[in-house]
Amino acid sequence: MATAQRTARDELARIYAEWDPKLPAAPSEIKFKRQSFDNRGSWEKRLDGGARNGGDNRDGILTVEGAEQRVRWTKEYLARPSRFKSASGQARHERWMGKLRVELAREETALKFAKRYHGEFAKVLKASGYEASRKRLTEAEDALNEHISAIMKLEARTIAGVMIQAQAIETTNQMPAFVLALEASRERWAARLAASILRIAGSAA
Repeated sequence: MATAQRTARDELARIYAEWDPKLPAAPSEIKFKRQSFDNRGSWEKRLDGGARNGGDNRDGILTVEGAEQRVRWTKEYLARPSRFKSASGQARHERWMGKLRVELAREETALKFAKRYHGEFAKVLKASGYEASRKRLTEAEDALNEHISAIMKLEARTIAGVMIQAQAIETTNQMPAFVLALEASRERWAARLAASILRIAGSAA
């Protein structure tokens, strides 16, 4: 099980090293400076879903859904009838509509870029096999976690049992800390193992 976990971990690392550099760069047309995130977008992502750029000044990337919402809202606003009756009011309204039509053209362009960027990203992600590999690693970690936990629930009654549990504890060094809350588990298991050794040694004396 430990070998399967290491193999899955190494496979995932290999896929990441090979494919992450192949992700498309987000075009400027769909980038926006950090403010607050709603359905407009998210951070530019790495293959593993983390942010590609560090720090607090990372750019946001417009999603296809966010771009479609912008286009839809602007079109709906442009379709509204004018509320103004006077000539000056109508003129102001037409100037505002003119600005919105220019904005709509930019938004429609951004929508095209968003569809292209996110489509290319999805193709790279699928071709890489990263998600399937990530699933295999999770399954291998879960299986190893369950097996070690089952071993450590038992009470060692022989030196052979002590050795098995010592090997199980040593194997946890190969696992990420979040899998087992390892520090707390190691301390508890080590204390039990020490007590077993003293008990077995006392019985043999």
